[in-house]
Amino acid sequence: MPVCNHCDRSFVDKNALRMHTESKHKPSECTYCDRTFKTLDGRDQHERTKHSFNCSICNRQFGSKEALDQHEEAKHSEYECRYCDKEFTSDGARIQHQNAKHAP
Repeated sequence: MPVCNHCDRSFVDKNALRMHTESKHKPSECTYCDRTFKTLDGRDQHERTKHSFNCSICNRQFGSKEALDQHEEAKHSEYECRYCDKEFTSDGARIQHQNAKHAP
């Protein structure tokens, strides 16, 4: 009875083992560099530790540059009122403030 050398699972024949290996243990390439990993778990761990994107303000970790950019825009961008220099974390809050406090 053939046994998978990756996970020790047994199969009825070599063809079933081959199909299992191709679907469950196919090498996976890193999204950010040329490294290849035997398992998706290995690739995911590599990407989290070697290619994570950390917020320079709160040190929160993100899996992509796009997610980090969205976080920084939403949580840490400062929008300043043009009339009183008060700062806001969103442009909508700044506009609402200006309309409420400084509109004629």
